[in-house]
Amino acid sequence: MAGRGPLATASFTGRRAGGAEPGVGPRLAAALVAAALAACAHAPPAPPVAPPPAPPRPACAPYPAEPGERTLSSGGDLDLSCVPSTSVTTEGDTVVVWGLSELPGASRLQAALALADAAARAELVASVQVGVASLFRSAGQTTQGGLGSALVLERVTAQVASGLLPALAPPGHGWRKVKRGAAEVLIVAARLTAGRRAVQQSVQASLWAAQQKEFGSQDAADVAARRAVEALGAGRPLGQTR
Repeated sequence: MAGRGPLATASFTGRRAGGAEPGVGPRLAAALVAAALAACAHAPPAPPVAPPPAPPRPACAPYPAEPGERTLSSGGDLDLSCVPSTSVTTEGDTVVVWGLSELPGASRLQAALALADAAARAELVASVQVGVASLFRSAGQTTQGGLGSALVLERVTAQVASGLLPALAPPGHGWRKVKRGAAEVLIVAARLTAGRRAVQQSVQASLWAAQQKEFGSQDAADVAARRAVEALGAGRPLGQTR
């Protein structure tokens, strides 16, 4: 076609019109591809991506056994080979409470499990009481009849128990009957869970009902309840010691 220069008439093979030798385009492209392949072959491998760390789990240990003790039977949905080190632990946004009891081997299982339930509830209430008492101490409010008095502490704890415990989900259970020497022993366990927010709301309502004048606003009572829940007691040792 008239008016077009030699570059415009070059074919995709790199030959110019009229049978000219191949141009530098294909040679340069081939060299670049070869260089890229060589670089990939000698490049160090990318470091492996580390998986996200697993969330920490509370330390646990088998429920302690005496020398020569042997298990006769067991049941329930709790594994007594992994009992936490204390009766009250916090797992994320959940407060976990264990109650454990030992009874004579001939005890009725349902009655024994009810005793473990009561022990777990008592551990939760005691833990809340420790947190509220810590709040009172940090505020320096220990005057007779004031917010930090034993009477107010007892009233707040009782109100928390009456408001929180009935709303909890049924506990999980586990049991084991063992032979210790000549005696048979029934070990029963109950595991309660409560949301931290639910515990905090119960403490806040109880604090507000007990001493509105001391706080002035429900927001102040809510802040105090949050601090009390952060200072929950750990309960008694479990797992490693009886």
